[in-house]
Amino acid sequence: MTSSGEVRPGIHKIDTRLGDRLSSLYLFVGDRRAVLFDTGVNGTIPDAVIPYLHHAHIPVDHVDTVVVSHCDVDHFGGIGDVHDFFPEAQIIAHDLDADAMENFEWYERDRGRSFRSDFGFDEGPDEWARSVVRTAPVSRRIANDFSLDLGDRTLDVLHVPGHTRGHLSIYDAKNSFIAISDAILGEATPFRNGDPAFPPTYRYERDYLRTIDRVESLNVSLIGTAHYGCFEGAEAARFFDQSREFVRELKNLVLEKIRHAHGGLGLVDVSRALDPVVGAWPKGVSLHALNFPVAAHLEQLESEGAIRRRVLSGVVTFVDKV
Repeated sequence: MTSSGEVRPGIHKIDTRLGDRLSSLYLFVGDRRAVLFDTGVNGTIPDAVIPYLHHAHIPVDHVDTVVVSHCDVDHFGGIGDVHDFFPEAQIIAHDLDADAMENFEWYERDRGRSFRSDFGFDEGPDEWARSVVRTAPVSRRIANDFSLDLGDRTLDVLHVPGHTRGHLSIYDAKNSFIAISDAILGEATPFRNGDPAFPPTYRYERDYLRTIDRVESLNVSLIGTAHYGCFEGAEAARFFDQSREFVRELKNLVLEKIRHAHGGLGLVDVSRALDPVVGAWPKGVSLHALNFPVAAHLEQLESEGAIRRRVLSGVVTFVDKV
């Protein structure tokens, strides 16, 4: 994993610590403006971004745009800091994710504790998440790809759903670089030392696979992620392949589990059964994370007619199609 610094002309990677994991923000600096990609958690901007700007001799007021990739707290939790430290900056997010950034209760209902209503799984309020978020209004909600003029070059902000519905990335064609945040997730999200921490938390299977194809088709020379560092060449190709292969393997395991069950299985039943046999992350502590891709496959298999759902005592379960 690379460390903080200029990874391409006018593109800066700012590494921060997120517990035992790496969390990277990206800064695109042009003649006309600078664009910050993601905010980190509450406190990341004053603790890491502002010192980096000073170190790199980039004027703070040159940052007039902040693009937030998606509605997970480690990416939008610092939008309150944007208003404090970049008061003239506009905050841009996709309309499908922006509500969570403005309202923690919306985030908790539809993202952090989203498996409660249908699947009966609830770990309770996430006090850590609440402690690292300071919500604030989003200045501009977008629904499609759009461009930002930096003066010396143009950035393309791309809609790349799958991890969330409104996930965004930033493509710098001049530098053959794309910052993808969590749009593609490999076969496990790693600790800082590279060991697997928990499963890849994509949530919408078809969108996720399309995003992998789209990013790969750009043929960039360098890919910047939020938690894996940067990939280029053979490493990037391997990352794409690993991401697709994990989807294929987990989907097959989910389908097999449903087909061999008697009376149907719920989301948590499937996740608990598969956690010991899939991935190399620590077992027994990643159930919530594994629920995301398992739910994605259950819903996709249902849409394909391979399995069907039943509701028992208010909880959705799945059975074989026959």
